[in-house]
Amino acid sequence: MKFICTAVVSFFFLFGFSQEKEDTKEKLLASIYGSLDRPDINLPPSDKELIEQTLNNYIEGSSFNKMNTLKNSFYKDATLYLTGKDGFKQFTTEEYSKFFPSNKKGEFNGRIGEIISIDITNDIATAKVEILIPNRKWRFVDLFLLKKFANNWKIISKTATREASNETGNKILFVVSNTDYYLGTNIPTGNSFDEIMLAYEMFTDAGFNIDIISPEGGAIPLKYLNTSEKKKKKYLYDGDFMYALKNTKRPTQVRSSDYKAIYYVGGGSAMFNVPKNKEIQKIAMDIYEKYEGVISAVCHGTAGIVFLKKANGEYVVKNKRVNGFPEDHEKKEREYFKSFPFLIRKTIEDHGGKFFFSDVADEHVEVDGRLVTGQNPASVPKLVREIVKIINSK
Repeated sequence: MKFICTAVVSFFFLFGFSQEKEDTKEKLLASIYGSLDRPDINLPPSDKELIEQTLNNYIEGSSFNKMNTLKNSFYKDATLYLTGKDGFKQFTTEEYSKFFPSNKKGEFNGRIGEIISIDITNDIATAKVEILIPNRKWRFVDLFLLKKFANNWKIISKTATREASNETGNKILFVVSNTDYYLGTNIPTGNSFDEIMLAYEMFTDAGFNIDIISPEGGAIPLKYLNTSEKKKKKYLYDGDFMYALKNTKRPTQVRSSDYKAIYYVGGGSAMFNVPKNKEIQKIAMDIYEKYEGVISAVCHGTAGIVFLKKANGEYVVKNKRVNGFPEDHEKKEREYFKSFPFLIRKTIEDHGGKFFFSDVADEHVEVDGRLVTGQNPASVPKLVREIVKIINSK
């Protein structure tokens, strides 16, 4: 095993950065470790997946007036504690189902649901679900108590609260990486916490909902955390926000039609795992071409867009003004840099793009149609404003 690891590291060192050498590098890794893609293994669903199934049945049933689907998500003797026009009351599942018109089965009633968090302890669990009703400017937060019965999870109790909200149900898709170390090294890397947090705050303030995907799903590595900074501390200890980072979605769990824009987050991890992921590439291009949404990236996140191709076979960056973190600002003598499978600026230029950049710490954003790119964390606020402007102009 020691010999194999030494051989892989030596190979990376000798073969530099060209695209052809990157392909050779991937083939070598695949020959040693097998396919680099996520294996398609048929495993039984986890408790978390079963709970998500139950909660999604609740969301679908209550959003499309499907009473059997709705009732099936509850235990037969479940109790609901809700505040209505007659004050705070206790309801049965049957009574609750009468809140929805039985003659409009399958008709969307304006409720948009999203699972916020799940916490499991053995055979019991709590969960939080957000329900938006944009036409009434309402946001409900539903809290559930669930219990496992054999291989099924059922809701045994529910309560909810309501607040005013400007959320529209429109979504932005964040793309992050699962890579923990610069490839072939023991140097840790991760996704830029700043670039996630700042964009998340600004998009949600503008009324958007956020989903986060990674090639493999699940928890992701984070970099550039400083718990002494007030804003970072706020989000680091926000349970719902951190749940989303611990439980990023897999590409198969999202639908391109749900999103107005896709946003590639930077950090060293962005150089690996994401750029050649075909599932994420398809999602991005469907958002861009099929649904006329925005493709955006910041800093090393621009690595995620360099291989994107349009339906006509042209690279999406061709003849476009593009920005990101160029190799010109990297420390080229360092081991981390030698692990890069390609160079951002060079590859974009090789693919017909026009790359522009400024001094390393300067704000710099390029907007070319529905392609929006930024240089560094300082560029995130302007980048988000430009994305929102494009979306709202339609």
